[in-house]
Amino acid sequence: MMDAYGMVQLAKNWTSVPTQRKCEVEAPHIDKLIPQKSFVTLELEVKDCPGVNYLEHVQAKVSLTADRRGEIEIYLTSPAGTKSTLLAQRPHDSSRSGFH
Repeated sequence: MMDAYGMVQLAKNWTSVPTQRKCEVEAPHIDKLIPQKSFVTLELEVKDCPGVNYLEHVQAKVSLTADRRGEIEIYLTSPAGTKSTLLAQRPHDSSRSGFH
């Protein structure tokens, strides 16, 4: 059961989130060979975007080339430490056709 009256009462005093803002942060171009079993960490600061106090979603554009595509892993980690997988390792993908 749902309390329709209670929901209407809450809606009368509802505080909306602020207007959506867009913030674009460009990462430095890294043209670097990453040896097997190693990694690169790239930290980007959003605090340089005026008026942005919350992040609701993130879009990441990544360009890379790899000889063994199944070994590539990409993670996005929030300032609070939440780790999201953007590209997981695929242990059964032993193709040497690469990842471009």
